[in-house]
Amino acid sequence: MLDALHGKKRAKLEKEQAKADRALAKERAKVARLQQAGEKQRMKAKQAQEKLRLKEQRDRERDQAKEQRAPEINRRKIERSMKSLRLKEERGREKEIRRCLKHDAKKKVSPTDPLIVASALV
Repeated sequence: MLDALHGKKRAKLEKEQAKADRALAKERAKVARLQQAGEKQRMKAKQAQEKLRLKEQRDRERDQAKEQRAPEINRRKIERSMKSLRLKEERGREKEIRRCLKHDAKKKVSPTDPLIVASALV
């Protein structure tokens, strides 16, 4: 009877011990998960910082390249503007010549008349 009583107590104690072991294992797993989550958060933060640092570096490099190319770009802009102005002036002269020739045609003046040709070219 004593053995049976001790057996029941032992079984109860073993059951309680197993329950405590499971709770402890569960708590350890929870702590491990939290540590992993913390590590993941730290890794994510570290990756975000690295990404930001690389982006800033690329931006600085791009800005430096722009500054180095700025004189060349400005020169090209000026050349395009000058070319555009020359073309406008040329079109204006051509328009004026056509207008003069049209006006002279209405007057029935010879297009080879030196005064007309000279006035059209001015």
